[in-house]
Amino acid sequence: MTDERDLIGYDEPRVLSEVFPDRNATDPELRKCSTCGAVLPADQLTVIKHRHARHAKGHLRIHCPDHFARADEHAVGGASGPAARPSSRAYPLDAPLIDTTYDFQTDTPPGKDPDTYSNTLHRYHRALWSKELPGGTRFDLADGRPGGYLVHESEKGQFWLSSDAVIPTFPHKARAIVARLDDGEFEAFWNLGYTIAGTMIWPGNRIGNKQTINGARGFHPRIADRFDLTVECVRRHYTGQRSPLSDVLARYADFFALFETFEGFVDHFLLQDLLDGDRVRFAMPFDEFAMPSVPQDLATYRRYMEKSLEFIHARNARIAAYARIL
Repeated sequence: MTDERDLIGYDEPRVLSEVFPDRNATDPELRKCSTCGAVLPADQLTVIKHRHARHAKGHLRIHCPDHFARADEHAVGGASGPAARPSSRAYPLDAPLIDTTYDFQTDTPPGKDPDTYSNTLHRYHRALWSKELPGGTRFDLADGRPGGYLVHESEKGQFWLSSDAVIPTFPHKARAIVARLDDGEFEAFWNLGYTIAGTMIWPGNRIGNKQTINGARGFHPRIADRFDLTVECVRRHYTGQRSPLSDVLARYADFFALFETFEGFVDHFLLQDLLDGDRVRFAMPFDEFAMPSVPQDLATYRRYMEKSLEFIHARNARIAAYARIL
């Protein structure tokens, strides 16, 4: 059976009805914009096959006229293929606008990590987090590659930063539970986590050959990579309270000192939607890090997934609003 993806080349915009002539007579779901969900006649839609970290044959996305114009901003000069896309340092930070629907797996080679290989994610991080600190110093980020990812240098010091996708979906740790989800449910959760709201930057340099924050939060069984639990540890760092990540956060105390307070940290990285007042909004019941951090049953996983999706959607909306005034 012919795979639809074999009918179109990479990064080659095509009118949907030309590639798939039967789409007008089939399920409206097949004539839906992948970004906004608008259903239109197939001759008004554009289909593009993108490279994708999880799909060796690429990934098809359908675009309405408005979102095709935005998608086209991610291609440069109409060329196609990885050689056509310059590195992040080649893009001016004020163009194009931040697209909070953009899936960073799209410009990542198959089998590679978007946190390292997506030029779009790298550029978005530079644009969003290069801003004034509470003390008035600009936290300008420069391209640190190939030796690092991003770097800041000022009178505050030198800081090497790395990117991290922060919303774990537990495909291995909760494999049996994930297998019971409805068709497409897990994929949608996974993919939304690779929009800008599902990512963060942390110090990426090792100190004393010990774990970075990325490593420690991923390997500690009481955190299991969860962002809500990580931010609760950061909150406690600012108040002098102990947490499972106390030691690693203390190693990077100069980074957290840049933002002066927990509120300053939250404001800088637009994390307000993870809070209720000054308290972290947890995606699962919380009992002072005593409870399992990975969902143990389907009901708990669904609650975790729903709360995580709410946060990603809310933070994406906040980032989109902020990006309009950059």
